[in-house]
Amino acid sequence: MNIEYIREFVVLAETRNFNETAERLFTTQSTISKHLKQVETELGTPLFTRTSRSVKLNEAGTLFLPYARRILDTQYEYTTALNNHLGNLSSSLTIGSLPVMAQYRITDVIARFNQENRNISLHVLEAEASELIPLLDEGTCELAFTRESPELNDNFIRIPYSTDRLIALLPSSHPLSASRQTPLSLDLLRNEPLLFIKEKTFLYEMCIRACEQAGFTPNVVFSSHRIENIIDLVRKKMGIALLMEKQIKSFNLPENVFTVAAVTPDVTSQVSLIYRKDRKLSAAGLHFLRCVEGENEERAERTADARVSSMLKSASFF
Repeated sequence: MNIEYIREFVVLAETRNFNETAERLFTTQSTISKHLKQVETELGTPLFTRTSRSVKLNEAGTLFLPYARRILDTQYEYTTALNNHLGNLSSSLTIGSLPVMAQYRITDVIARFNQENRNISLHVLEAEASELIPLLDEGTCELAFTRESPELNDNFIRIPYSTDRLIALLPSSHPLSASRQTPLSLDLLRNEPLLFIKEKTFLYEMCIRACEQAGFTPNVVFSSHRIENIIDLVRKKMGIALLMEKQIKSFNLPENVFTVAAVTPDVTSQVSLIYRKDRKLSAAGLHFLRCVEGENEERAERTADARVSSMLKSASFF
């Protein structure tokens, strides 16, 4: 079975769309359809339920998917080993990323790729989401981890990496903290002083928009790039912060001091690896993409935990 056909199956399972799959893989819908049919013939069963607008994995496809992903993981591993042995892919690669690399385990996949591919000189540019688009457009970086936003037009291919949701951070002594077990309605914050991420960032605009959709203009008394400053002002009861849940989790805040409350309506944010669809990736860029396709934030977290566990088992304690 052709491994590239398996890759097409995996991408189609994620996108549920032939056109999006073809764009992502720099091919055509008819080619994807032809290859999928060959895979299904070889396996002896259809893998998707087809409708007029999309496709969806059937039971057989759901069963086959983890094996297909394992095949692609193995391909990345042996390709990496051979590249290192033969001295292939001796080049440089520049990628961009949001500042919140650690919170979304982006640092894990970057570190893994850097350690595994010794012949590729990897450079990482940190920038806000609005700054990453021009960097990609001008070719300063080849790929970038960024948040999904209206600025991401049809010129870009998106590889989903991590999903996050908006939460409210309150002092535990605040009257609204009693709702920690149930979602906190955003309209209850209309008369509260609010603390946001810095102005002119995607998250700032997202919080403004969420409050306006809840029927009020937020009273933003402080905004900052530094989350620790926002947290400290919540501790000092200056206001309530609207932040992303995974940003907060990395701080291990004491429950007797802070309340982390889900909000309603639910507001989510998708972090994706993106690149321009009108430019074929370099060999190094394509190899990095293959690494990320085998990863996501949750898997990176499990991998990191496994490495720590292994280190602890091998350590000697006196």
